[in-house]
Amino acid sequence: MTSRLHDAVIARVPEITYLNLSHDPREIGSFIMPHIVEGAIVPAGSLTKAFEADFGNIPLLVERDMAEELENYKERLVHDPQRAKLAAALEALPRREGELYTAALGAVTLAQEFFVEEPVDITLRDTTGWTSIDPSRPDSYKIRRLSETAQNGRCTEYSLVVGEIMRRMGQEMEFTAGYRQDEPHKEGIYHAFLSVRDASVIVDPLFIAETTDRPSPLGLMQTGGATIVNIPYGPLAYTDPLGRSIMYSSSPIEAWLQLAA
Repeated sequence: MTSRLHDAVIARVPEITYLNLSHDPREIGSFIMPHIVEGAIVPAGSLTKAFEADFGNIPLLVERDMAEELENYKERLVHDPQRAKLAAALEALPRREGELYTAALGAVTLAQEFFVEEPVDITLRDTTGWTSIDPSRPDSYKIRRLSETAQNGRCTEYSLVVGEIMRRMGQEMEFTAGYRQDEPHKEGIYHAFLSVRDASVIVDPLFIAETTDRPSPLGLMQTGGATIVNIPYGPLAYTDPLGRSIMYSSSPIEAWLQLAA
């Protein structure tokens, strides 16, 4: 019975497009998933842990009209003098990108009502609250319900919640796992975010949330050429509406140091 249950859980993992397999047999590597449906099981980086996308148990997603919330956010953005530069940059984009980025900002603002805005204890997040589906199997998934992650939400949790909010706002995004490098002298981090159009456009929900107190938060990124989908090795520069660049990749990003001449 437990083995059949375990197989049923695996069957709820959406179709995955792999970008790069990990050299570590315990990890899944980089990948893209299509729309995450209610009850889907989404791997959390490793081959043994996953989140259950129980959107129906998150009050924010049940009680709020996301189309209305988006219109309210647009109104606030236009009349916020602190974000005049950001609003102007979004307005200058092609309509499709402008609408997508605006929805992303509004979606992250809503998601922050669900996630507790306190430093997350990474060790507790990664070691507690996981339920083993089949304790007799060493390769059994350990599951955590998305609705139970408000106290410890990080990139995967934010991307799942924000992706669902954006879908209800009329913007279909794809859940993506890859790497991001914030500074050249630091190694890239394994990271979950959202993407669209073969990852030519990236929405980085946790990055937006971590910088949301700035007049122009980071995490609305796009590239005009190669993407992490068609260039599987090496980092690529993605640029936001204000011209700031961040490196993303489907393979690990090594640190480098600019030596003085």
